[in-house]
Amino acid sequence: MNGLVVKGLSKSFDTVQVLKEISFTLLPGEIHALVGANGAGKSTLINVLSGLFTAYEGTIEIDGTPITLHNPAAAHLAGIRTLHQEFDVSLFPSLSAAENLLLQTRIGMGTPWVFPPRGVTPRLKQQLEIIEGGTIPLDERVSNLRLADRQKLAIAIALDERARFLIFDEPTASISPDQADHLLTVLKQLRARGMGILYVSHHLNEVFRIANRISVLRDGRLVDEFSVSEEERQSAWLRDRTIRAMLNKEVMDLYPARRRKPAAAAPLVTIRNLTTPTGVTNVNLEIYPGEVVALTGLVGAGKTELVRALFALDPVTSGEISWEGKTIVRHTPRTMIRRGTGFVPEDRHHQGLHLNHSVLENLSLPFLQGVRGFAGGVSRARERALGETLKQAVGLVAPSLAIEARGLSGGNQQKVVFAKWLQIATKLLILDEPTKGVDVGARSGIYRLIRDMAERGVSVLMATSELDEAIGNADRIMVMHRGRIVYETSEDIGSDALMSYATGGKGGMLRG
Repeated sequence: MNGLVVKGLSKSFDTVQVLKEISFTLLPGEIHALVGANGAGKSTLINVLSGLFTAYEGTIEIDGTPITLHNPAAAHLAGIRTLHQEFDVSLFPSLSAAENLLLQTRIGMGTPWVFPPRGVTPRLKQQLEIIEGGTIPLDERVSNLRLADRQKLAIAIALDERARFLIFDEPTASISPDQADHLLTVLKQLRARGMGILYVSHHLNEVFRIANRISVLRDGRLVDEFSVSEEERQSAWLRDRTIRAMLNKEVMDLYPARRRKPAAAAPLVTIRNLTTPTGVTNVNLEIYPGEVVALTGLVGAGKTELVRALFALDPVTSGEISWEGKTIVRHTPRTMIRRGTGFVPEDRHHQGLHLNHSVLENLSLPFLQGVRGFAGGVSRARERALGETLKQAVGLVAPSLAIEARGLSGGNQQKVVFAKWLQIATKLLILDEPTKGVDVGARSGIYRLIRDMAERGVSVLMATSELDEAIGNADRIMVMHRGRIVYETSEDIGSDALMSYATGGKGGMLRG
C-alpha cells in the first residue's frame, strides 16, 4: 500500500505503556489530523515517527516496505519531516535566511561552511515559492525575521527533494489568526502537490477546515477515525463526534451553565474614556460582582493592552478607573493586588511560571509571608499544606508537587497559574488568553474554575481571541476593533456575527 503505514505501534517508558497498538495510514496527497487531550499520546507518536523515540513495538512501512526509525536521520532518509511547535530550534539565529537554507538542505554549497556567491539556488527558490516565501528577506539574520517568516523558512527547509511526509505539531500555537489562515492555505497547496501531511493541533476549527481524515487518540489508544467531506466541515455532527471521542463525554459538558448578573448590583470596576499609548482608545466599561465579561476580537484589537492597563502593567494616557465607586489615584500592580485582583498573563511560560522551579515553589511563591515558620524561614510543612490545598482546589493533575513546572502538561501548567491567584483574587480575576495552548479536556476544567469563582462573587474579565470561548463562558461580551469597544451584548449571539463586528463590520458601534 502506498503511503506511511503504522501497524500495532506500542511504546512504553519503564512499566508505563504510553501507546497501545496504534494503527493508521498517512496517504500521499492528504491532510490527516491527529487530535486528543493532553496525555493522550500525540507527542509520543510524533517522536516515534521522527526517530526520537526508538524502542517501540510494531511496524512502520513506506509504500509497503518496512523501515526502522532508529534515529532522526533514518526518518529523514525515509522522507519524513517534522516541524515541531518550537520550530525556532531548527534554525540558526545568527545566520541569514539564505545561509540557513543552504546549510540545512545541503543544496548548492561548495563546502559545508562556504556558500556560493549567488546564494540561493533555483531549487531553493522553488522551495520558497511553494510556501509563498518570496517576501522573506534572505539576507536578513534569522533572529531579525518576523515570526511568520521564520516559520515559512523552517517549512521551506523541510521541503527538500526527498520530503514526502510532513508532520506539523501545533503549528499555529504562536502565530496570529491571519498568519494561521495563510499557513492553512500553504498546507492545502502542499497537499495538492502530493505531500502527505499529519496535522496535530488543539485548534479543532483548524482541523475541521483542512483535514481529509481525523484520528482521535485517548489514553494511548486510537479510539476513532473518520473521513471528512466538504459538506461536513461546518457541521455540529463533526464537532460532537470529535470531542466525544477525545473526552468520552458530550460537547454540552464543555461549558458550565451561565447566569445573568443581578440587575441591582453596583459595578466593581468602572472605566471611563480610557486611552493608552499602547493603542486603547476612549474605552468605557463596567464590570459587576460575580460577572464574567469577555473581551474578544482579532489579534491586535487592543484586548491585551486594555487588561494590562487595568492591572497597571502598562501606562494610561487619559481617562479614569474607579473601584467600588471611588476613583483610583495610586494605580500600580501592588495596589491592584491589595484590592483583591489577580492577573493570569497570556504567556504563562515567561510571565506566569518559573519553569525550572518545582510546582510547589510556584504555588507558594505569592504566599511566602503565610508559610513562614517561627524562625522567619519558610515552613516546609505549611508550604506543603498550602500546595495540597491549592492542588485540590483547581483539580491539578501532577505525580508530585516536587517536579519542575516544565514537566506538566499545558493544561496543568495553566492550572498552577490559576491556583497562584485563588487566594489573592477575592474581588477581580483578569485573564489574558486563559486557554492558549491548552487542549479541549483541560479547557473544560479551566472553564469550571472561572465559573466557580464567579459564583463566589468574584468578577472575571477575560480577554480571548477565541469567539466560541467568549460565547460559551461570558455573561456579557465586548468586541474590540482597533483599540475601541465596538459592540456589547449580554444576549445569545453566534460566532459569525461576532466575527463581523471584530473585523469592523455590522455598521459600527452597537450596545445590545
